[in-house]
Amino acid sequence: MGEQRRVALRGTSWVVPVPRVVRRHLGILRGGDLYWHVGPKGEAFVTISDRRIGGKPPGARVARDLTAALSHIERLEHRLAARPTAVYNEGVNEGRTRHLGELIKLGVQLDTLTAEVRALAERLPFTRRTRSARGARARSVDVIPTPVLSSPAVPTYGGADTSGAEPPGVPLSAE
Repeated sequence: MGEQRRVALRGTSWVVPVPRVVRRHLGILRGGDLYWHVGPKGEAFVTISDRRIGGKPPGARVARDLTAALSHIERLEHRLAARPTAVYNEGVNEGRTRHLGELIKLGVQLDTLTAEVRALAERLPFTRRTRSARGARARSVDVIPTPVLSSPAVPTYGGADTSGAEPPGVPLSAE
């Protein structure tokens, strides 16, 4: 496991303290030279020589990853070219058919729920019924005859009548 060290700025140089374990491992003394080598992304190496010993050159890993990616792309292109368009269209059609089947199932469920809600609404007392339900069962109404009042055959407006305002539709007389 690595040892954490904080980078400090001294003048125009960045200083990183070297842990005692690393100094012993490299066999360096005070004032000795160290060399930094940049490795794969996010890594750097400290050595006592100006050349890296062992391992692979820095570009080898990138070249290997690029070769693997290009071969994978080529394989996928060959598979795509080998598959006829009809097979692709069959797959698309199968997906649409399954989706349509799910929609039909939802429609059936919605219809059964609607029927259950209507059945519950009919069983509830004191609810307002729709016009179609009222038309089917007409209520009986008691008929009460209205009294016949003796009145003149032709109503008279104006004249000595002082009962108040004239009925609507009759112009005011300009007297």
